[in-house]
Amino acid sequence: MLRIRAAASFEALFLSIFLSAAPAALPGQRANTQAGVAAACAAAASAATALAQDPEAAPDQHYVYCISSGIGPVVYFSDIFAAVPTSPIAGPHAGRNGFPEFSAPFVAFLEKKYGYKENSSAPAMCRAIFSPNAAGLHAAQTTRQAAEDLARQNKMQVVETGWKQ
Repeated sequence: MLRIRAAASFEALFLSIFLSAAPAALPGQRANTQAGVAAACAAAASAATALAQDPEAAPDQHYVYCISSGIGPVVYFSDIFAAVPTSPIAGPHAGRNGFPEFSAPFVAFLEKKYGYKENSSAPAMCRAIFSPNAAGLHAAQTTRQAAEDLARQNKMQVVETGWKQ
């Protein structure tokens, strides 16, 4: 609830700065200025909605996302979610096992919903190394997007499954 209020306060602050910085409009420009303000309000409201929908992580959790094998014409992605990994998240073996506590249920979901067949030479994996703060969420979003972009560059179909543990 606090995040939504903060976003609404940001919207009000943004509008006050935007309106005070806008040059005085000539008579024929008033509609354009009003349209600009309306567009700015819509963008701020969209940002507030996105903030309200972000998964929140507790201090013992990390942000996680899963991805199917990169072999084949289709790559499946989970949503980003907050969870407590049981595999090592630091040290030389961190993430090397693909976080089976998340990847196994993800694969089971893919098999049931999409008829997915796991490839033993390139199994599905999850990334669960992202800290439970805004920077960690941003890092998870950025790396997941980079993986999606790479799949698309390689002419693969990207499927957003919506799966969360």
